[in-house]
Amino acid sequence: MKSKPQAPKPKPRTQQPQPNPAPAPSLEEKLATAKAEQDKWAWIAAHSSLSPAAAAWARDAARSAGAAAALYQKALIHQEPESDQGPPPPKSKQPAPQQPVPSPQQQLERAQADHRKWSAIAADPKLSPKAAAWAKDVARMAAAEVTLRQKALTYKEPETDLELEKLFGITRSPQGRLSFSNPGNRPSSTAPKTSA
Repeated sequence: MKSKPQAPKPKPRTQQPQPNPAPAPSLEEKLATAKAEQDKWAWIAAHSSLSPAAAAWARDAARSAGAAAALYQKALIHQEPESDQGPPPPKSKQPAPQQPVPSPQQQLERAQADHRKWSAIAADPKLSPKAAAWAKDVARMAAAEVTLRQKALTYKEPETDLELEKLFGITRSPQGRLSFSNPGNRPSSTAPKTSA
């Protein structure tokens, strides 16, 4: 009697330990990501070198990211307080301390440096025509920023004529509001009547 060869018995599978999955991002992180996506797609959609279809797609992506950001914002507002069921989950990254706002002169210098940089890049003969056109557009935007920042530096608040204020009994509060010390000196809303 011949015996049939038996198939090898399958080896029992041993469960390999799964690595711990990365913790789900917090609502704050999701909100920050959605806002960054919205800013990115809005900036891309504003590019003049895009085809109308690509610009429309980028606007839709920005709109979608904006809707997601709004939902995450609402979720943060309505988030239930954590219950006392043990230690709190580890905190996400501490926000970096905010950088001091640069002075108007520093902002102007940065804009001038950007203009010089992008103008030099646009003049590079190794660039493709499309890349050179894009660099020229960025240089043009930087030049516009330089012009606006120069205007901002040269702008001065108009000075009021103190003699006229004294003459009409006008005083200024510390908040800059005008008040009249003599109600008879208040400007009239109606035109003076003339005798005929």
